[in-house]
Amino acid sequence: ERQCSSTAKMCCEEPSSTKPTVGVVSTRPPETKSCKDTNCSQLCVGAGECTCHEGFKLKRDGVTCEDVNECQTGSHNCSSESVCVNTEGSFYCRFSCHPGFTLTDEITCKDIDECEFGIH
Repeated sequence: ERQCSSTAKMCCEEPSSTKPTVGVVSTRPPETKSCKDTNCSQLCVGAGECTCHEGFKLKRDGVTCEDVNECQTGSHNCSSESVCVNTEGSFYCRFSCHPGFTLTDEITCKDIDECEFGIH
């Protein structure tokens, strides 16, 4: 039998073998006996416990998942030469250059000729 979540538009086998995100606590909404009785926004495991995909965390309501901003929590792995950019469920690192340099491609900084641009 398949349990479909109308919010996340996904189906999974019941009981689900999907494991909750590491460090995310799954909760069972009050008075539920199985995943059929819940309205989990992403995943339902076991006897009606809601959990979230990696990059999301369960809100206090016990059924809704929200994005984890890895850039704010510091759980990203961007280097000091890059800027962390949060995305829905993830993040990416955007390379940035020190003052006086410009980014010529995604990873190369080139010295700016301040005299040429009149910014000296």
